Amino acid sequence: MPSSLPHFELPVDRGKAFVRGLWRLAGAVIAAGTLSLVRPDWRLLALTERASFLAIGFGWLVLAALTLTLLIVALLWMLLGAWPRPLRISIAPDGIRLWLGPFGSMARDWSAIRTEFDGLADEDQFDLMPDDSIAYRLVDRSTGRDLAATIQRFGGLDHEKLTRLLRPYLRTALGRER
Repeated sequence: MPSSLPHFELPVDRGKAFVRGLWRLAGAVIAAGTLSLVRPDWRLLALTERASFLAIGFGWLVLAALTLTLLIVALLWMLLGAWPRPLRISIAPDGIRLWLGPFGSMARDWSAIRTEFDGLADEDQFDLMPDDSIAYRLVDRSTGRDLAATIQRFGGLDHEKLTRLLRPYLRTALGRER
């Protein structure tokens, strides 16, 4: 990428991260409450109704796994909200850098990122389109992860704001890939 492109840093939205954690924690509490309501006599059920025992047991295990997963994810999001070190997203001419606390850090050069556009016919059309109508993905070539969605999720940005920031980079990528 040309070095004339802008460099900017976005803070990670800790408030939204904490709220995401609270919503997932609420889901974990509801699932755990449902688990506590299902308390058959397992030994009797296994002796008399083997199919019911297996069906209820399987459902109980799935709900327990869901509860545990929600609890772990909730704690990660809440930990992100209270992370003691600086959290940020850096977009520069040399690449994208993410510092996401408990979710890890990542650095990708633009050569390792593939820009995919949906429904874009030519370069001239790009300049005329409003920010909210450009559909794109910044795909990490090694993992297949959409970095634009990751930036939106952790930065607390909507699609239009992110597109406005990334427009010079998208324009350069569009010219390079066409």
